Amino acid sequence: MLHLVQDVNWNEEASCFEGICRLTADFYARRTEDPQNRDVKNDLEDADASYASEEELLVTEDEKENATSPPASDRRRLKLPWQWTVEHVLLPAFRTVLLPARSLCFHEGSAPSPALLKLTSLNDLYKVFERC
Repeated sequence: MLHLVQDVNWNEEASCFEGICRLTADFYARRTEDPQNRDVKNDLEDADASYASEEELLVTEDEKENATSPPASDRRRLKLPWQWTVEHVLLPAFRTVLLPARSLCFHEGSAPSPALLKLTSLNDLYKVFERC
């Protein structure tokens, strides 16, 4: 409540709504440490190393010989860092910060089915495949 009083500009409509939305999002966001204790600098170094090794695999022999055909390899090269960023930065951040509303996760009364469904868990899979 203190942040609503101090941090929101109540004089301008647009900035007022923006401030309220920002504080509401901060309030409902889960505040936990990253379970893997990741260091961003080390992650970026790992990304550069994996990007360099994958880049060598993507360049074909024809592209090495023919200097006029780099556009195809450029498209592939641009795709790799983006995929790495989504997998190693964005998704772990969503896991540690996102706390969806209860109505999105659980079926409640006459409400429609939830938006987020739990398909399975690791423990359930162990029980099933333990018999094999």
